[in-house]
Amino acid sequence: MVSDISGWLTSLEQKVTDMDAGWKKEVAALKEVLKGVATSTELFPLTQRVVLIEEHFRRVRDVLKLTSDDDGDDF
Repeated sequence: MVSDISGWLTSLEQKVTDMDAGWKKEVAALKEVLKGVATSTELFPLTQRVVLIEEHFRRVRDVLKLTSDDDGDDF
């Protein structure tokens, strides 16, 4: 009877150990996903800022192009 209980406890301990390892893997995977979400959240405003900078440079380029065209007409 004691050997049956001992065997059952050993089996139970192994299942708990396996479940613990499984949960640790799940937690690690979720942490990686959350890091990606945080990164995406941080990248969105940066991406918007890059778009604004690109638009600004496009306008500056257009102004410079107009200015150089005007300079050419004067001569």
